[in-house]
Amino acid sequence: MVCATENMMGSGRLRLALITGSFPPEICGVGDYSARLAEHLAPWCDVQVVTSCGEGGAADGLTVHRVMNSWSLRKLPFFISLIRKIAPDVIHIQYPTRGYGAGTLPYIVPLLCRLMGKPSVQTWHERPELRRFLLNAFTSDDIVVVEEDLPSNLPSLIAGYTDRKRWHHIPIASNIPAVQMSPADIFEERSRYCSEDERLVVFFGFATPEKGVEYLFDIADPATDYLVIISQLSPADGYHGRILELAGSGSWKGRCTVTGCLPQDRVARLLRSADAAVFPFVSGMRPKNGSVLAALAQGTLVVTTSTTGHGYDPRHNIFRALPGDTTAMREALGRYRATKVQPSVAMTWTTIAELHYQLYTSLVTHETHSDT
Repeated sequence: MVCATENMMGSGRLRLALITGSFPPEICGVGDYSARLAEHLAPWCDVQVVTSCGEGGAADGLTVHRVMNSWSLRKLPFFISLIRKIAPDVIHIQYPTRGYGAGTLPYIVPLLCRLMGKPSVQTWHERPELRRFLLNAFTSDDIVVVEEDLPSNLPSLIAGYTDRKRWHHIPIASNIPAVQMSPADIFEERSRYCSEDERLVVFFGFATPEKGVEYLFDIADPATDYLVIISQLSPADGYHGRILELAGSGSWKGRCTVTGCLPQDRVARLLRSADAAVFPFVSGMRPKNGSVLAALAQGTLVVTTSTTGHGYDPRHNIFRALPGDTTAMREALGRYRATKVQPSVAMTWTTIAELHYQLYTSLVTHETHSDT
């Protein structure tokens, strides 16, 4: 493992310490989110990313401190020393990330910020575990949520301790950029996998049980469809092993490719070239599902599940079925296949960065006025 501090830079702009346990090239959805946010904040802020040790090159316009070989409390003195060295105006921490592991340190950062006199922001990408939330329950700080209804859906034991928190809803955007392709480019991409008269069906994202990846083999038809799973699967993982077995046996043998990790431009090209992207989430899609946003950004038909709205939405080219209703998803795949629309982007990363910057500056201004 490499522990290094890259691209040290200084400026008179607002200095932000962005704390995230994962950062590209490490595989983590929140890590990818953090990278896009940092990239788009860079024109306005001196962004100092603090993340786990690991391989990784320099990031344009950012200072990346890949120095945390553990997020346990044993690293507390080192972390405090690093924050003092960075001397940020605002500290922003992302919850959760794969890189934190079972470490406790990230969950006391808001309390540390209060003791150090630094304004802090938290982003909650999902509901926190009670035992971890209680470590920062009594601080008065600002929390960004990517799903608007998260505060109202907190467990009662957590909700009772959030009166001191100030909530800000800032949606996410796709981590995968939209791509323009000519008919010849699309033909070339599709020909890697299927013939001209076959359907190309794609899944993209982390393969976990709640994603319902195994349902893909019931929704798509091996007689007419070629299935591409854009995901990193390990045979040592029980769930992954099950998916690999389905992909390589019976009528699906030779009709499914598991790509492993791909560069963002390849993911975008595959999603743009596909007849449909299918996401059979076990509990229904959520606004934070970046994989769905990535497919919608290409104008490609999305077939997924939802616990609320159902049926086909022609404006956004998305079909929603009840979770587990593979019959409805299979029928939608046949009815709306190859439908393309001009994507309408609800939120851009530039807007997301601007909303964050406004929050940071308001906190710095408030702290300045409080000191005078």
